[in-house]
Amino acid sequence: MFGLFRKFLKVIPKYTRLYLFDLKETARYFLFYRRSRFNLWAFDRGFKDHGALPRKDKILDRLLAAYRKARLDEAGAPEPYRLRGEWEHIVRVTYARLVSALQREDREALNGLLQNFCRNECTRGLAMSSDYFDLRYRLFNKYAYLCLFNDTFTSWKKRTSEDFDPARFGFPPIGNGIGLLVDGHLIPRASIRHRYYAKRMLDLAGNGTIAEIGGGYGGFAYYVLKEGNGMVYLNFDLPEVLVIHGFLLLNAFPDKKIFLYGEISDWNEAIRSADAILYPHFAFSKLPDLSLDLVYNSRSMTEMDEATVREYYKVIERVTRRYFFHVNHDDEDVYDSIRQKKHVKLSRLSFPQAIFQTIFAMRPSLHDKHYFEYLYERRHSPSPVRQASGISSI
Repeated sequence: MFGLFRKFLKVIPKYTRLYLFDLKETARYFLFYRRSRFNLWAFDRGFKDHGALPRKDKILDRLLAAYRKARLDEAGAPEPYRLRGEWEHIVRVTYARLVSALQREDREALNGLLQNFCRNECTRGLAMSSDYFDLRYRLFNKYAYLCLFNDTFTSWKKRTSEDFDPARFGFPPIGNGIGLLVDGHLIPRASIRHRYYAKRMLDLAGNGTIAEIGGGYGGFAYYVLKEGNGMVYLNFDLPEVLVIHGFLLLNAFPDKKIFLYGEISDWNEAIRSADAILYPHFAFSKLPDLSLDLVYNSRSMTEMDEATVREYYKVIERVTRRYFFHVNHDDEDVYDSIRQKKHVKLSRLSFPQAIFQTIFAMRPSLHDKHYFEYLYERRHSPSPVRQASGISSI
């Protein structure tokens, strides 16, 4: 029955289609999930306004200094790291208020945006505030959200033997989060996915070095730092997104040693002592050979320009001594208004098989049938080479 319904939805206007989809999900919620612990009661309490943290000017000053240096150095970045693909539009249009506050170094405006990043445009495209906007304009969308949350949880339960503990999935009180309030812990929908993959990457890398390309607002990083022991986390992302990411981690982990761009004078010492290092995307190309145990990407490589993806592949081959794991869709959907620009189809881009062996490819990801997992392992894992001369300059 639901299969016929989906075929019908494809031939009607978008907003009518969304309205009918939400009605269908409303019926599914009351049929299957009304008595779940992830219910309307948890939703109403999770989506209420949670208020703001006290303003911390030291954190804002660090974020502004790192952004200032990143924008200055970005002008000299290699061509493949120039802002292109879908994210060029997101930064230019969606992040206009954030970019303006950063460029003016307006701490009041910046603080206001970051204190509410889960509910404003700062996390559009980052699997957070789109849920909030959908709920504001679609009358029955809360039931679709609850069905998706329950579906994701069911998929997680099928993939793990771990007992569900809400405290392990809880999101910190930063950015006015949204999600379900379960036993006093706020759990955004994306947190099930973020923690699931954080645990898997920690199992692969052990107490090694995990680098994420495109860490978004920091959901994956939060669970890596929360549950990891003795490892180092690195994130390489656009300067604007790093501000959001840094705001979350610096507030969530005040006692951890987290370096921002421009704060490292000795890379070798930093990599030995840091808990996390947050650097702009173009700095990825300057990493030392065989300096990372694992490179991880989730849901962003397909949104890049193909030349950029190929450049990342080339650097990953050089700097990764063990694993490369990514989760992405494989659709060539157009994403611009004149319908000319397409997403990158990653299954067509080969990773060097002479150096890395494919453990699996195109394996279904957690719950979402449109996304697939890829895992590559270096054929001969050498000893780490973390000494680097000159990297402190990046």
